[in-house]
Amino acid sequence: MKIQILKEKENKLLNRKEIDFKVAYDGATPRIGEVRKELIAQLHSKENLTIIDSIKSGFGAKSAKGYAKVYKDEEGLKIEPKHRMKKNSLLKEEKKDDAAAGTEKKEEKK
Repeated sequence: MKIQILKEKENKLLNRKEIDFKVAYDGATPRIGEVRKELIAQLHSKENLTIIDSIKSGFGAKSAKGYAKVYKDEEGLKIEPKHRMKKNSLLKEEKKDDAAAGTEKKEEKK
């Protein structure tokens, strides 16, 4: 897997770098975790401050384009939605809360 940085933009308002990249690979499309580790190594960024927003590949293509954000501190991460944090393995899923929420929803329907 090879990652090429296409564009890097400093967003001072949100205290982060926004990165457009292209990843070339052989075989199946790599998982987001694999791409994230490679991108972190290439950018020399901190693991807990790097978010991959999206990766899109064309049908049958051996490459994909992606968009990532590297925050300067943990305070900036607060604007990221929970589903994106989970996708990047930065938020632990709380199964107990999910199970309790499901029970409450069932009771409300009755």
